[in-house]
Amino acid sequence: MSILIIECVRTMKFSKINPNRIGHYSGSERLEDPTLEEPDEDTEEVAHRWHDDPETKNKMIKEMNNKLKKWDQDIFGKYPHSKMSFHLVGQSHIDIAWLWRIEQTRKKSIVTFKKAVFHTNRFPKSYCFALSEPILLEWILEDDPVLFKDIQRSVEKGGIELVGGSYVEPDCMMPCGEAMTRSRLYGQRFFFKHFNRLPKVEWFLDSFGYSAGLPQILKKSGAEYIWTTKLSWNLQTDFPFCNFYWEGVDHSQIQTGIFPMSYGSFDKWDKFEVGHHPLKPNVTYRGNYERDYTDLTQWVEKDEIIPHIGLFFGLSDGGHGPTYEEVARANTLVELSNTFHWSRVETFFQKIEQWKDRFPIWADELYLENHRGCFSVHAEVKKKNREFENKLISTEILSTINSIIKSNSNQTHTEELEIIWKTLLKNQFHDILPGTSIPEVYDDVHEDWLSSDQKIQLIKDDISRKLKGPTEKCQFVMFNSLSWERNARVFLPIDIVKGKIPLDNDGCPPKATLTYFNPTKMTELVQPVSAEPEEWLDARSAGWWTIIRLSATSLTPGYLSLNVEMDNGKAIKSEQYCLDNELVSIILDSNTGGILSLTNVSVADNANLLMGSNSNLTEAYEDISDIWPAWNLTSEYWNHPIELSNSQDVQIFLRDAGPIFATIEVQRTLGNPKNSVTQRYTLFKGRKEIFLDYIAEWQQPQVMLKVGLQSATNANRCTTDVMFGAIEHSTVPETPADKARFEKICHKFYDLSTLSNEWGIATLSQDKYAFSVTNGDSSLTMLRSPPYFPASPEAWVHEERAKRKEKYGTEVPEYSGLGPLRSQYAYLSHKGGSLLTQDEKPNPVVRRAAEEFNQPVQLLKITSERDEEKTQVVGKSLIEIDSAIAMLSALKMNEWKTNGNLVIRIVEILGVGGKIQVKFNSIIQSKIKLVREVDLLERPVSETTIEKEDSGFTITLTPFEAKSIELIIY
Repeated sequence: MSILIIECVRTMKFSKINPNRIGHYSGSERLEDPTLEEPDEDTEEVAHRWHDDPETKNKMIKEMNNKLKKWDQDIFGKYPHSKMSFHLVGQSHIDIAWLWRIEQTRKKSIVTFKKAVFHTNRFPKSYCFALSEPILLEWILEDDPVLFKDIQRSVEKGGIELVGGSYVEPDCMMPCGEAMTRSRLYGQRFFFKHFNRLPKVEWFLDSFGYSAGLPQILKKSGAEYIWTTKLSWNLQTDFPFCNFYWEGVDHSQIQTGIFPMSYGSFDKWDKFEVGHHPLKPNVTYRGNYERDYTDLTQWVEKDEIIPHIGLFFGLSDGGHGPTYEEVARANTLVELSNTFHWSRVETFFQKIEQWKDRFPIWADELYLENHRGCFSVHAEVKKKNREFENKLISTEILSTINSIIKSNSNQTHTEELEIIWKTLLKNQFHDILPGTSIPEVYDDVHEDWLSSDQKIQLIKDDISRKLKGPTEKCQFVMFNSLSWERNARVFLPIDIVKGKIPLDNDGCPPKATLTYFNPTKMTELVQPVSAEPEEWLDARSAGWWTIIRLSATSLTPGYLSLNVEMDNGKAIKSEQYCLDNELVSIILDSNTGGILSLTNVSVADNANLLMGSNSNLTEAYEDISDIWPAWNLTSEYWNHPIELSNSQDVQIFLRDAGPIFATIEVQRTLGNPKNSVTQRYTLFKGRKEIFLDYIAEWQQPQVMLKVGLQSATNANRCTTDVMFGAIEHSTVPETPADKARFEKICHKFYDLSTLSNEWGIATLSQDKYAFSVTNGDSSLTMLRSPPYFPASPEAWVHEERAKRKEKYGTEVPEYSGLGPLRSQYAYLSHKGGSLLTQDEKPNPVVRRAAEEFNQPVQLLKITSERDEEKTQVVGKSLIEIDSAIAMLSALKMNEWKTNGNLVIRIVEILGVGGKIQVKFNSIIQSKIKLVREVDLLERPVSETTIEKEDSGFTITLTPFEAKSIELIIY
């Protein structure tokens, strides 16, 4: 085991329990008490009462008979009782963290799965328990190996059915395509390794909406079916589809079941009955949010029912189910009626497949008309999620390239990266990433961020020691992980240079030049900049900014020469209220600091692209919900604005001005109490983005903040990216369900373009997900500050809180979202539409700008130690894709089989499809023996190989396809 792996494992274990630490969010001292146990009211006495006591049995028979009579009246009266088939399967949804900490979930899992094993042993010929989330089994393997073996035996005998396949049950809207792919890879691999089987049913019971990119990911990683309950929670409309095909952005289709958990299908039968009917013969139905789906009733066969109904039941959220009582009642139903029987989840889906030719098709995302606030609450959690997704993808590419160059697969850091990936995936669980857990959960998440940062830095340091430039002067290597040549913004921190660097009276380092090799020797001016205030989140140090051209997927060495004068060229035109870099210009309102004018010399004859005077100003709304306050927005929040004066206490001044960039800073106070807000506008040489910074110290609870943009596009469509793709929304929704999607979700951009795709304005985001849009106006959601939900009664954190109250007289924070806030985003005006030009040709401008904004150039500091084995790098392209329609999504080692082969994943990004060529540097090309397609689990798709060409290979991609290719190495 390498030193790096040992360090990663050490920090991973350290993050489980961190004694004598003050929680970053809760402010409480961490309680270390290994004797704490998960309480369980299901004792042996309770088991005896429900399973063996005749008096209890007789009462239960009477109660269940009454239920059957009621169901007969409500349901069976309409359809032949004898032909119905109710599939009973036990389950127990376990939130890996929510109103309790993760360490308590480990005990909850033990209690729950022991009960499952008990029931499989007690009722070996009937009982079935659906078990999901491999992370829980990983914990069981560590904490209770005997129980793990019991589970393995129960799976082998059929009493426990493995479902799911994702490492956790994640939020299904915010993770990127690569993260969701890794979740499937690590989850399915665990099931295969320890149980020799792969579940065919994905089990996303409780996530708050489902991305249109999911069907492709699921289908390419072993899933044939997906089940959830969640859209039955809709507040505005009733989603009518129960058995259907869900079609993703790439046109992949997966058989889907949506119906309530437990006996909810009976209780809400009238609401969802239409979804249990097949379509009329020879009818095709394609639904999406722009079609009023209440018309489904016209297209189904009303006199025919799909008789198979899933009854997946059990005490949930904190596990413990099915309880002894729940199993006893289910057994009683089976005894009383031959329409109820113990079954398996996969069996249920297989049974209804005979109607698959008469299923409707849903070709859109699955939007939950509930819990919309989950896209924006707990802003730092969202920010760090995006940050670590980006860091992991680029660091993995870097590590893999380093291993190829060094011809050493042991230097890929695969095991270390897996630990960090799994930490990220754990924190993408659907009550952690959405921001809806108690503050103590986020204390642990914060520690995960710190340890993950350390681990990533260890990997980069290990790689840095093995690199050198063409001259001993080289101080660092700049790594571009993107698969195209880019005109990159690069920040060089002051500590990249050895020794103590003097600062001037403004806190700036000396003037300097950058010399770099791309691959020939080149020199560029850099612009000094002072450090940001320490109290800001992720405050940047003093250093230098520059703009340089970097080759596709390249390692470019360079060094700084201090106190060197160079022809500055043209400085960016800058005044107190305006910036102009000869490509774009902005003019600010002198009273508010809002943008009055945005022009682009290549667009609309250099006319103003904005309307009004309120662009980039803060809007505030009440954030008060009586039910699920962390989850839900105020009903019709737009009718409940909070008056904020953007023109009081405003100071506007030119912060930086030079040949590389210029910045205007706007300072103000907003709200009550007064909250300090700083906004920065920055233009860089040669870039068309308006780079924006929003920094606040927010202390006003129960407020939602948005920042608006009033474009002159008059757009009727909005395009936004999703997992491995992009979708369109109407900006003037007409159907009730489409109107209910008033708070939308983006990943790295959303775009509003003119009706003819002549031009548009994209909002690029590094750390936000939620936005709203109407016509050409949009608002990016910055912050919510609702109350935290109370900890569950059995949560161990109550002891921490009691000791804190006794010792200090203080309590945990009541509201989330208070304190420091920082968001970085950008406005990009562009020619053409978001994905296509005016004449419908591919237009990669927005997609590439969004990726560049989210994937900054990585710096690797070259060490002074002499090593004959160091690899000399120059800025030549190592991997390049010859088409604008595709990008490199991943470069990694094959992890399904540790065979030393590489996996490269290419994603079509513009929705047009076509042939693309992947080109390799000669060093990489010389080490590739064969090329073949694999699925997202990294298993061969077929025996056929892809032709290896002189400099790479050529493949065909369909629109928004994610294609994985295995490179078999000599």
